[in-house]
Amino acid sequence: MSERDRFDVLAERLGPTVTAFLSCAQDATGRGADPERLGAARAAWAEITRTHSDDVARNWFIAANHRLSGAAPEERLREGHTKSVMSAARGFAAGEVMGA
Repeated sequence: MSERDRFDVLAERLGPTVTAFLSCAQDATGRGADPERLGAARAAWAEITRTHSDDVARNWFIAANHRLSGAAPEERLREGHTKSVMSAARGFAAGEVMGA
């Protein structure tokens, strides 16, 4: 699967604008998307959708997240914090409660 195909698959789920933003793509077509950020986003999506709906996963990516110091996962991915986003996704999927 090419990087373009990977971008398109995630864009179908998150939308092209969010996918372009978090992967540092030049535009909503996925041109110049960073493979590491894109891969982390796809892995986080897969982790969350094991236990939650697509709608919940989509909201998780764009909402403020206490596990990420109040930033949205899409922002942290754009900044290159792939490991912390994956940790937050695993915690969310496992049902960890804030402060637990």
